[in-house]
Amino acid sequence: MLHNEIHARPPEAMTAPLAIAHIVMLADADGREASRAHVADLLRNHHLALPDAQTTHLRMDLGAYRLRWEMHTEFVSWTFMVPATVEAFGEREPVSASEAVPRDWLSALPGQCLCSLNLWVLPTQSFGSGSLVKHVLHEDTLVASTVADGHGEVYTDFAIHPDGFSRMVLLAGGMAPRRLGRLVQRLLEIETYRMAALLGLPAAREASSVLAFAERELAELANAIRTANRDAEPALLDRLTRL
Repeated sequence: MLHNEIHARPPEAMTAPLAIAHIVMLADADGREASRAHVADLLRNHHLALPDAQTTHLRMDLGAYRLRWEMHTEFVSWTFMVPATVEAFGEREPVSASEAVPRDWLSALPGQCLCSLNLWVLPTQSFGSGSLVKHVLHEDTLVASTVADGHGEVYTDFAIHPDGFSRMVLLAGGMAPRRLGRLVQRLLEIETYRMAALLGLPAAREASSVLAFAERELAELANAIRTANRDAEPALLDRLTRL
């Protein structure tokens, strides 16, 4: 059972061009069970087999789009994939894969949204950053990187756009389907865990002022202990205990 964990969430082969919408919802135990019921409602409407109580991951072809659903300890991820067209990409705002999903059902995803990402995968590197900036990303915050040993290029602007989604564009060149699937999964996980890793930041900022005071108090106590006599020790011990 432990050995097979490595195959628990395998990447799937993908072929560009592709539009992907990835949504991650924070969820407690009740929220995770609500997510299972929510995905069951969708499958029931398509007359497909429903997940049992042990299912934590599934992939389904729902005709108009593909669904990948994963339940984790602290969140549930929903990934929707639809074929895209290269021709339309440079002419107008590209369509999100979420447009293919029933609107009422999508808006009722259980939990609190941690991140939502539109990822467009294109099969060529001939577009160049100018087209990407003009139609998809903000030029002033544009970030790009080569990936997969130079076979692909990734562009993002780390911005939340008017539709509530951040954006990423992958120029995949002639990457093989399985390699492309692994790369896409890696990019989605980077975005997911980038946000998950920041969940503690507000608490850390709130604690920083308290810790700064505690450090000053400890320094004063250390200096006082060096010269304290027996009568002063009980008060110093009390201060140290409270600190």
